[in-house]
Amino acid sequence: MTVRHVRWIALVATCAALAAAADGAGSTVPPAATVQPSGHSHPKGKLPSQYTVEQQPALRASLPCEDQRDFQESKRGFVAAPPYRQIKNEAGDVVWNMAAYDFLLEGKDFASVHPSLQRQAVLNMGYGLYEVLPGRIWQVRGVVEQAIGKMASSGTTGLIAPTRSIAGDIEELTVDGVRMTFQNPPGTGAPAEMNTWFPQFKVFWVAENVTATVHSIYTPRGALIRDPMQWSKEINHALYLFGREADVLFSAHSYHGSEEHNSRAVINRYRGYWDGNPATPKNLLTDAFEQFGYQKESWSLRNSFLAAALELRAGVPSGILRERRAPTQSAAYRPTCGSITSPSCSIAARPRA
Repeated sequence: MTVRHVRWIALVATCAALAAAADGAGSTVPPAATVQPSGHSHPKGKLPSQYTVEQQPALRASLPCEDQRDFQESKRGFVAAPPYRQIKNEAGDVVWNMAAYDFLLEGKDFASVHPSLQRQAVLNMGYGLYEVLPGRIWQVRGVVEQAIGKMASSGTTGLIAPTRSIAGDIEELTVDGVRMTFQNPPGTGAPAEMNTWFPQFKVFWVAENVTATVHSIYTPRGALIRDPMQWSKEINHALYLFGREADVLFSAHSYHGSEEHNSRAVINRYRGYWDGNPATPKNLLTDAFEQFGYQKESWSLRNSFLAAALELRAGVPSGILRERRAPTQSAAYRPTCGSITSPSCSIAARPRA
């Protein structure tokens, strides 16, 4: 495999990410809410309570903030960033605005954000092309992020149809001279997942199945509780197969899990629990949700509580919604696999029966 071919792969990844963000005229990032005299974005909104204000410094003091290794590692391999920090669609509408989060780089602490979540949001400010393995593998970062309220891009979605499915537990393919061993670990981060081992480079791609952060066993969006036992077995299997030889491991997911929800999910899956929460006065519940959101380390729980508070106060927000339609295959890109020797080959995992 030549450097030219690897750069082609990196370019495809870049174009796919930018296309997902920039496609779809008329889909725009909603404008920022008007700040009220109180400093809140809603007339009935409450700023962090005295309890929340006092809790955040204590949480910050409990964290190893002096350890800067994560920041050093997040900058490793940086190649270049685009000269722009906004992505626009054909109509000129902004569908992704990285510059809107530059306030995170000002070194301020926010009483309305859990200190660990704020730290992760700063780590996620990496933007541009990064070299994962010198001369071999690159990764695009910062095009679509979700942390501390960062929203997904508002362009339309699409998929490149796979030309080769991975059905077995382990399958080996060679694409354009690059040897790949695919591990099919169902029931981990999703019903169908796929890890990839590159034996020539001693690099292991673990998708979202193994991360250096907290993943979700129970997802606040309401999906079926994942099976942590099955997940752990698949991780152990991957370690047994590839862990002893791998020099580099990389993945593709941000920090979003919650220890408290995950622990309850384990109990709920194997034992069951009843919340027993009676009806609560609306305004009190709204205020509680807001404070919970300020205090949460997980961005998904933070956003869930703050969105619930907003909806209790003002109803479900109306306005510009992201266009939703069935994924389509680009007419300009219909790959063929043939003998599996082309860089145009697209591969997908298929759930086992």
